[in-house]
Formats: sequence, C-alpha cells, structure tokens
Amino acid sequence: DKRGNLQLRSHRYAKELTTTLQASPAEFEYQKQWLSRLKLTPAEFIRLRRAGIAKGVAIAATKRDQLAADAPFSDFYAGAFTYLMTQYLWQATGTATVSSAIPSIARSTTSASSSSQEPQYEVKPGSGNEQLLYFTPLQTAPAEAVITKVEGDRAELWLGGLNPQSLAAFGRDAVLGAVDREGRSLGQVKLESRQGLVGRGKLLNAAQPGALLQEQVRGIPTGLTLKLGLDRSLEPDLTQAKQALQAIKRIDAMPLYQGDVQYILGRMTAANRALRQSQGTENAVPPVGSIGLFYPGSDWVPGSFGAVGEAVTDAVQRLQPKLKALLAARLVKLTLNPTASRLHVSVAMNLDGTNRLLASTFTVRGAGKTASGAVPTIAHTNDLPLGTSLQFQIVNQEARDLYINVLVIDSTGEMTVIFPNQWSTTADAMKVAAGKTLRIPEPGSDRFNLVTQEPKGITEVLAIASTVPLGGALKALQTIASRGGQSRGPIALTDPTEAIGQLLDDLDSSTRGRSGRTASASAIRRIDTSQLAALSITFNVI
Repeated sequence: DKRGNLQLRSHRYAKELTTTLQASPAEFEYQKQWLSRLKLTPAEFIRLRRAGIAKGVAIAATKRDQLAADAPFSDFYAGAFTYLMTQYLWQATGTATVSSAIPSIARSTTSASSSSQEPQYEVKPGSGNEQLLYFTPLQTAPAEAVITKVEGDRAELWLGGLNPQSLAAFGRDAVLGAVDREGRSLGQVKLESRQGLVGRGKLLNAAQPGALLQEQVRGIPTGLTLKLGLDRSLEPDLTQAKQALQAIKRIDAMPLYQGDVQYILGRMTAANRALRQSQGTENAVPPVGSIGLFYPGSDWVPGSFGAVGEAVTDAVQRLQPKLKALLAARLVKLTLNPTASRLHVSVAMNLDGTNRLLASTFTVRGAGKTASGAVPTIAHTNDLPLGTSLQFQIVNQEARDLYINVLVIDSTGEMTVIFPNQWSTTADAMKVAAGKTLRIPEPGSDRFNLVTQEPKGITEVLAIASTVPLGGALKALQTIASRGGQSRGPIALTDPTEAIGQLLDDLDSSTRGRSGRTASASAIRRIDTSQLAALSITFNVI
C-alpha cells in the first residue's frame, strides 16, 4: 500500500475469524537458506518453534494490527524500523538493554512511519533476556561509521550510525575521526561524497579498514533546499504547481516516490479525509478539494489549507511564508547532535512551578561516556493538554561559559525564540556561566510564561549551546524585535531564514577559525562537535 511518499506493509487477513499470516515466496526462500545454514530440517524447525523462544529475543517491526513503513532516507529506501534500529545499535553499547532500546526506537519509528508504528519484542518469561542487548561481551565505542576499504590516501566508509535526519550534513567537507575500541584517536577522514550510506573521502591520518569513525565536523550546504512532493490529487494542475514552486528560491518540486521529500503539496481527498476522521483526529480536518501541505506519510500540516476552489498558483503564493519557515526549521534541525557533541549539556522540561520532570535529554559523549555510554535516555510525555505551564532547564556542565539559543517550532512550522529574550543588550545576554543552570522562564525575573496553546499537534523545542558568542544571530534577532517594538520576551520569527542562516554562519566561522581554514567557494557551513551541542525535546499538544 502507498501513503504519501511511503510504502506501507502488513500481513493479509483471511475472511474467516481466524487470522492467517501469509508470508511471501521470497520470505520462504530466505527461511530455507537459514535452515540449511543451521542444519535444521523443516520438521525440527517447527518442533523448536512450538517449544517457545528458549534463547534470544524475537523482535517485530510493528504490532500485529499495525502497518510497517518503507521510507526514503536521503537518496535510498529502507524499512523505517530496520534503519532506525541499526542506527540506534551503532550508538549503543553492551550496557544497553532490549527493554530500553525498543521503546526508544519506537519513538523514532512512530514519527518516521506516520502510521504510529510501534516495534515489539518477545522473550521467554523468566529468562531475563530483555535485560540484554548483546549476548556476547561487547567492548567498543559508539560510532557513526566504519572504514570498509582503503586505497592509498582514499577511504570508503559505511555510514550506518548516522541519524537519518542529519544525512544531508554528511557530504563534502564533513570530518570523521577514527577511534579504537576505547575511543582513542587513530586518525581522520574528510568526506568528499556520499551515496546512500556509502561515503568516500580522503584519509588525513593513517587508519585501516575496520576502524570505527565518530563525527567531528558536519557540513551543512548553504544552498540546502526544501523538497516538496507533488501529489497526483493536483491534476490537471501539476505543471502549474511545479512552475509556481520552482519560482520560489530554495524550493524543489518533484513527483512522489522518486526520492526523499520533506512535505507534500496536494488536495485533500475524500479518502484521506475519511482516514483521518476514522483515526479520531481532534483537529478539524480540512474540506475535500482544499489545497495544502502534507507530511511524507500524508498526515496534513495544520494551518496550511485554503478554501475549496482555490487556484493552485494562489495556494502556492499563500504558502510562501510557511515554506520559508519550514526551510528554516529544516536547516536548524540539521545541527541536532545529542549523540555526537563533545560539550557536556543537558536539557529538561518540567511542569512550571513544580519539580515534575516531563522530558529530558543530554549529550552522551559530552558526559564523558565515549566508550561505555548509550543513546540518551529520555523521560517522555507524549501528550500535553492546552494550557499546560512549562519551564525548561538547560544545564551547562562545562568548565567554561556557553552561549545558548532556544527555539520552539510548533505543528504548523512557525518558529519562536524563547532565549535570549532581552533585545537591547550584547551577546552576553546569551551566556550561561560554567556549571550554571538556565531556567526559562526564570522565576522572579522573566515577565512571561510558557503555556501550551493552539495549534494542537507536535511541538519541538531546540536548545543550541555554543562555545563562542552568537553575535550575528543576536543582531538578526534584535532587528526582528525592533521591527515589532519589542525589548523583552519571546519573539515569533515571521521570516526565520535570515536569523537561522546567521546562526549557522556564526557556528561556521568559529569552526573555520579553530581549524585554521578560511572561507572558500565550497558553500558548506561546518559545525564542530567540540564547539556545539544541539538538543531537542518534542511533545504533542492536545
């Protein structure tokens, strides 16, 4: 089945009351290969299967009554669960457990699949196998990649440990450091190209095949675009829609199922509307025939639909500010690096006025767990009712001052800066001293509250910590604040691309200065993991 830009899979149900699972011929052939390798007859296999799971763990990509998604990631397709679990395991170590790993992966598959896909696991009761992730001793460092081939000063890499959301930042000029099992440095590789999860680059120091690689510098293209898929529901106006979108700077329009897209432009159809209503969607579903934006799995973007009968060119014109906001959000999310950053920073979300923790995240390698740590543990609250008062705490656990920027992106893509929030001062307004905690809002000081409000849906809070002042970003934000006559408090970014671009320029300048590089025609912004921590917390406003 196809939904949006995803391929969805499930078992078929027989008409009888008893459900019959139907494996494909390819799956039966694959099973035969394993029976041969294990020297098991079909009868012996059936006997052992009926005896229950005596050893190991059985893991399923989704629940029995749910759909499993095949999704496009950058320039390749993969099962959402398969890729996300692979990436998780590259970041985890032997200290992780199945009972913690599968729920952590589920948070990612639910988002990537757009079908509430929830992985499951099963173990023999009383075996204790859910407390293990690897059944043999594992002594290795978490990593983003491994060197698979070396020829002279050229290396080929497999990048299976990269977060799928950051793939666009690992092409030309990204730098990965080779490490041994204890995390000690062995050399560096500078990427020159990437196709899917295969990278090719230049060895800056000696390193051999099999060496694990950890991120040091990622490269964000300055000309990065927002990719929109064109749904067939726009017919017979597909050509007009493509021409109108291509007239907008840094917007790419393409047919569905021909690559990774961030959003889809289309009309609300009767089938899509009925599906959303059957899922109990609380927000009013747009009327059939209205034009707006969908996520890759065909969930609609709140606040993006117009009136029935609107011309497609008028719809594109209406959506231009939102497309700019969504592009800015994509750019800033490419900095997220909770598993790679070397800065020691943590973020927590509490109910305001209480010590009740709703969600938290931290930088694993910054916490000094390069060799033995695991993927960040997150206390996660899916749903927060309208009117919930929140407070965020960002803890600088470094022995040096850090400069902090905190953004909120709501379900429509609109972006608000909640820190800094004093607009007539210097970059010191963004500084958090070594060992100190920033609270937003700060009791007795800030004159605002953070309260969940419309629009309902997924909201993401991004906290960015830098070792260098973010003067250019602050100046851009001060300009926006002055236009609205605002001297204090959070500000909404009506056109956030300039401010986000300036933020990335600040980070790029500090990276180039530290490494001795100068700006070139490469059009790549470089982000150093030793100078930046970018963390996020998401929640659903209901």
